[in-house]
Amino acid sequence: MDNRRLGIPHFKGAILFPFRNAGSVDAGAIPFVVNGADVMRPGIVSVSDDVKTMHQYKSLRAAWQTLAIGIALLDAPDMRARISGKMV
Repeated sequence: MDNRRLGIPHFKGAILFPFRNAGSVDAGAIPFVVNGADVMRPGIVSVSDDVKTMHQYKSLRAAWQTLAIGIALLDAPDMRARISGKMV
């Protein structure tokens, strides 16, 4: 399928035009995220305030570099309140 029709962001586009709603992951999570793993709460370092549940794509970064594109499973305040579980 053509990603442009579905409105799914392309990874190259996320690198050239970074998302406003981004999160950062711990350095230890990088190899797992790059290989397609879900992002668990202990691996999240920061989350921007405008992240909303399931309605928008989110870019994941580590040290100023975009690693992946995912869909947030919780709003930003809920992510910050949790200490475990799948977040993206």
